[in-house]
Amino acid sequence: MFIEIAKKEKKFLFILLIVSFIIRALVFNFYLNRNKNYWQVDSNAYHKIAINIAQNKGYVTNGQYNFYRVPGYPLFLSLFYKIFDMAINKALWFQLILASLIPILIFLLSLVLFPKLLLLAKIASIYSAFHLGLILYSGFFMTESLFIFLFLIFSILYFSSFHLFFCRRHYFSYQDLEKMNPFLYCSSEICTGPSFIALEKEQEVKYEKKIKYNECKKIFLAGIFLGMTSLVRPVGHYMIILPIILLFFSSDILKIKIKKIVFLFSGWLFIVFWWLLRNWMLTGYIFFHTLPGGHFLYFSAARIVTHTQNLSYEDSKKYLQNQLDQIVQNQEQKLNRKLNEIELCNIRQDLAIKYFKNYPILAIKNWITDILRTSLSLYSAEIVYLYNNRKEFDYFNKNRNLWSLFERYLLPKVDSVFLRLIIWVEILLFMFILVGFFGFIILAIFKRYYLCSFLKVIPFIWFFIFIGLSGGYSRMRLPIEPFLIIFSFSFWANLFKRFFGEFKV
Repeated sequence: MFIEIAKKEKKFLFILLIVSFIIRALVFNFYLNRNKNYWQVDSNAYHKIAINIAQNKGYVTNGQYNFYRVPGYPLFLSLFYKIFDMAINKALWFQLILASLIPILIFLLSLVLFPKLLLLAKIASIYSAFHLGLILYSGFFMTESLFIFLFLIFSILYFSSFHLFFCRRHYFSYQDLEKMNPFLYCSSEICTGPSFIALEKEQEVKYEKKIKYNECKKIFLAGIFLGMTSLVRPVGHYMIILPIILLFFSSDILKIKIKKIVFLFSGWLFIVFWWLLRNWMLTGYIFFHTLPGGHFLYFSAARIVTHTQNLSYEDSKKYLQNQLDQIVQNQEQKLNRKLNEIELCNIRQDLAIKYFKNYPILAIKNWITDILRTSLSLYSAEIVYLYNNRKEFDYFNKNRNLWSLFERYLLPKVDSVFLRLIIWVEILLFMFILVGFFGFIILAIFKRYYLCSFLKVIPFIWFFIFIGLSGGYSRMRLPIEPFLIIFSFSFWANLFKRFFGEFKV
């Protein structure tokens, strides 16, 4: 149904695409492309790997096989490096075009979640065209835009094929059904009698089978796009569990549920299998990446050490590194060989877990702090970072209090009036979205139509918030911004309707 509506709205979607591209192109050309503002902390790592792939050297860094990152973004970059002779700008311009399609995908996602609300889809997509986070990250040398693009396609395919067991399905309007199968809604006198009723039943069964077949096909494609996201950012291999669990709560019979789960997992495995095979052949272990070990050790465990050993954050990392070196040395002597990357990752992870178990209160406090930072940080923090000549903010100072999390935004230490204005406007818009989102939760309690979409989506929202427990940056929230926008504007549209009456598209 949402595809049919999109076809009728071609003019709107074309204008939306042009506006989205112009905004992103202007910001990239006159801001991000100046002084290499698009260059971020992880950019050089992706760049080096992409160069090696483009030069047919393989997925390596400094001549060594790289296991630290998943390969999706370097592969994406290498495609354009090969064509345009390692030109970073050319790759980022194509990324910009891809990012300009995100508002259109949000339009489609809104129609999938709320098929009857065309105006909502238009408003949400227009807002997303001007969304600061989506604009900035469209031109950053980072994975976000590619990941969100693929994740939204997965979401459209998955949520259009998954219906909770207590929710009514919204396949097509009755007019569409009548066009597809006139027997189902025949009011003529000839459409009576036992023979017609038998024919009608037969047609209904055939139509239901067609629906199931189309849903299974979309679920398989959803698995493929989820597999792609798994190779762009290191979260997809955790996220595959979530849609599988949710399918058990669908309105389908058990046989169809299992069939859809098999299709989803098969599509996902079809994409990621080669990467898992590569890692297994090189190390003897099946894994996606070696990021968790160092990430949890130096972003979470180190902050526990700052309190327990009364050290600075930097000294805490050195303290842990000394412990790690000793453990690695003992293990290598025991095995009489050098440890490979995944083995080192596991040791780092085990050491971090040891600190979490020994100091659970401190660990939980840090995790809650980072989840709050993921949930409430502003995207304009990236502009402040660049304005201050990339001076790092001391996020992990042990003397920081709760107020300091908000102070840097409410009372920004910048001289530029224009930049302050951007920060305050983002605060107001973000508050508008958050109030609308929490208003929608209340609305969903009383309206099943909204509750059905909310319950399907909320596990994914919680997932992306929760994975920010070790670090906590606004960009980790960016993939769920489309859901927040759609739900928020659903509430505000209802409120507007309540006070000002019905309004037409």
